Amino acid sequence: MKTTPVFFRLVRLLLACVLLMPLASAVARAADVVIGVNLVNASYDLTVPEQETIMNTMHTSGVRVIRGAIPSADKGTSWAERVYAHGIKIEWLVDGAYAQGTPWPHAPSGFNGLWEEPPLSRLDPDEFRTYFEPLTASGRLAFAPL
Repeated sequence: MKTTPVFFRLVRLLLACVLLMPLASAVARAADVVIGVNLVNASYDLTVPEQETIMNTMHTSGVRVIRGAIPSADKGTSWAERVYAHGIKIEWLVDGAYAQGTPWPHAPSGFNGLWEEPPLSRLDPDEFRTYFEPLTASGRLAFAPL
C-alpha cells in the first residue's frame, strides 16, 4: 500500500479549501438578497380583495420590494398603505409632468409605443409639484421609506 506524504495531503486540503471558499461566501450573501418584482398593469385599479390576493402571494413568495407607480388621490395612497402593511416596500416610479402642448413629434425609430412623452429635459417643475405635493402632503405616505 502506497502512502501519500503528509505534504501532498496538506496541499490537496488547501486546494480544496481555496476552490470551495467562493461557495461559502455565496451562501453568506444569500441572506442579503432582496427579491423584488416589477409591478405592471395598474394593480391599484383592482378590487381590494384582488389586491390582497396578489400581495399575500408576493409576501408568501418572499417579495420584499416592488417597482411601481402610486397614482394620485386616495386610491393610490390606500394601495400604498396596503402594500406596506404586507411588509413590502415600493420603489416608486414617478411620472414626469409636462406643460400642456409640450412638443414631442415622435418616438425614436424602432421605439413605437415607448417614449410617448417628451424627454425629461422638457419637464415642467410647477406641473410636477402640482401632481406630487398632494401625495406627500397628506402625511399618509410619511410612514413609507420610499
